[in-house]
Amino acid sequence: MKLLFAKRKPRKCPVCGKAPVASILWGMPGMDAELEEKIAKGSVTLGGCCVGLPSPMWRCEACKADIYREGDRFMIETMTRSKQNN
Repeated sequence: MKLLFAKRKPRKCPVCGKAPVASILWGMPGMDAELEEKIAKGSVTLGGCCVGLPSPMWRCEACKADIYREGDRFMIETMTRSKQNN
């Protein structure tokens, strides 16, 4: 599986080309009309209450591709190498 990275939220999915790409909201948010509307439009998706590190920042709702922030690349690659060496 190839990990996807971006410096900022992509307008379109780098895998399938569909838009919009949703920001992932982690934790237990208080639901209100504004958040429900953003979820319905696909600009926000819920990631779950347990936040792992590193966690993706964005997700394509069409193909479910997760996209990580470019700033997390070093940590992810270091963790991956460490797991492969053990």
